[in-house]
Amino acid sequence: MEGLLDFGSLAIQAVNLAVVAYVLKRFVFSPYLAYLDEEQAKRDEIERSHEVVREAEESARKKAAGIVEEAKREGKNIREESKTLAKQEASLIVFEANKEAEAVRAKGLADIGNERRALEESLRAKVVSVALKINEKVFGKSEANADLVKSLAKDL
Repeated sequence: MEGLLDFGSLAIQAVNLAVVAYVLKRFVFSPYLAYLDEEQAKRDEIERSHEVVREAEESARKKAAGIVEEAKREGKNIREESKTLAKQEASLIVFEANKEAEAVRAKGLADIGNERRALEESLRAKVVSVALKINEKVFGKSEANADLVKSLAKDL
């Protein structure tokens, strides 16, 4: 059995294995694990950054929704105020138009009255003229009863 196991060779192999394990641990596994830890830390930091960004985005969306709602309310108030102002302006325009129409109507009535008086004066003058001509034909004088005809024409 001695040939099967050689303790010297086994000891050398154990020392070789220990050296290889130490070299691998010291120069391969430790730096690689440190690298993996750094990468994990970077991933964690990125995830935290993403979470902060998501929270900021959600906050911005809520704020934007609030701003939109406020703008809608403000727009509705502006529309209502515009309607009110338009109604006031319309009633003012109607009032001014009625006032102007009344002024035109009054002027028209005054013009009609003046025209009527002018026609009456013209008609009186023609009546007096005709009456005087009839008077001249009847009495033979143009001045006979002229004062009476003129005073009667004024009374009409």
